[in-house]
Amino acid sequence: MKAFKVLRKDKQGKYWSCVAKGKARVRYFVNRKINPPSFLKRKGYELFVFKSQRYAENFSPSNMLGGKVICEAEVGALKPLPIRCNTFELSNGQLVESANPAWPIGTRMVPWVRLLPRKKNEKNAKVSSARSV
Repeated sequence: MKAFKVLRKDKQGKYWSCVAKGKARVRYFVNRKINPPSFLKRKGYELFVFKSQRYAENFSPSNMLGGKVICEAEVGALKPLPIRCNTFELSNGQLVESANPAWPIGTRMVPWVRLLPRKKNEKNAKVSSARSV
C-alpha cells in the first residue's frame, strides 16, 4: 500500500521523524523497511503516515526542526489510530494524552514504512524520496 510520510531532513541529508524527538525519534532510509521504537510498539503506537500527498502537504507541525520533506512510501497494513499523545512527553518515553486529541486529517497508523526511491523517469514528479517543501 502507498502513503506519504512527512519527515525532517537534517544538514547531513538524513531523514528523521518530523515531530517525534528523543526516545521516540526514528531515522528513515530509502528502500529500507523501518519499524517503530519497540517501547512504542508495546504500547500500541506504531508509525504515522498520510493517505494522500495533499494531506501531507497540509500538515504543518509547529515544533518541527529542519526542512520538511514529503516522501512517497510503501507501508504495512493500516491500524486503528490510538489516543494522540503529547509530543514533548513522548520524546521522554512517556505516553501522555495530548491536550489536542484530534489527529491531523488524513493520518494513518502503520506497522512499518519503506521510503520509495525517486524513479529516473519521474524527474518532474511532485513527490519523491527527497522532496523539500
